[in-house]
Amino acid sequence: LNESRGRLCARAVCRTVGMVKAYLRYVEDACWGVIVSTGGHVIAAPGGKSLIVPALEAVKVWSIRQGRVERTIKPAVGVQSEVTALEISHEGNTLAVGHADGAVRLWQPSDGTERVTLTGHRGAVTTLRFSQSSTMLISAGSDTNVVVWDVVGELGICKLRGHRGPVTDVCFLEGPNAIASVSKDGMLKLWDVDMQHCVQTVGAPSGELWTVDILEAAGRLLTGGAGGEILVWSIEQRLLADNKPNGVATAVLSTSNGAAEGDPAAVPPQWLAPHASMLGTLASVSN
Repeated sequence: LNESRGRLCARAVCRTVGMVKAYLRYVEDACWGVIVSTGGHVIAAPGGKSLIVPALEAVKVWSIRQGRVERTIKPAVGVQSEVTALEISHEGNTLAVGHADGAVRLWQPSDGTERVTLTGHRGAVTTLRFSQSSTMLISAGSDTNVVVWDVVGELGICKLRGHRGPVTDVCFLEGPNAIASVSKDGMLKLWDVDMQHCVQTVGAPSGELWTVDILEAAGRLLTGGAGGEILVWSIEQRLLADNKPNGVATAVLSTSNGAAEGDPAAVPPQWLAPHASMLGTLASVSN
């Protein structure tokens, strides 16, 4: 009886091994029916003739006039991380794509050629923003970090830490070379890019903040969030630290609305930094 069972087991093992050897390795050849996936947002290409949309791990470029897909931009076989953020440079020659695994890929949208893959986040990339000159790129993620990238050199400049919740949006303040970031922690933070420090932290009265943008000519910063209202902030340059004749730097900015992080003795003379003051909601501001 034992010998019979042993033979049956041996035969079963042989058949199983044979079936495993007969298995084929399947790779995706095509995906149809996907117009846009919900992981990211839709952006318009410069000129307004095309829409760039996330389509699972790929990106599709749709012709608005013809209503068809002009091009599908897809990473190499094996990359299955969904697209979570999109941004295109002002000239339209560089497309930044953020993924759920934290990678940021730079593409040439004209021919779908991948330039480089940037890795700096441990969670999903939530937002991307190019500088006006398109030489720098900001990425922010669910890991609460903001990363500044050199697009020309294809490397990271610095990583800015301080938020306590996923960062939902960022924007450049071109004049003072600074960054504004908002997060689900309800905080608006201003960062000095040259010093790589947070120069101000302000809490929003409405809780979570979801979006931020700058009207630089008017000196206004706009934020929107969970309160269903747009908050208007004034932006001005303030003296954050001043060197005394003996060479000791002294902070002169009040910390009631947030202050600089880091060693004040390391700051340059006459450290000017942007400062935000809330004016009110969009509906109540007349100027």
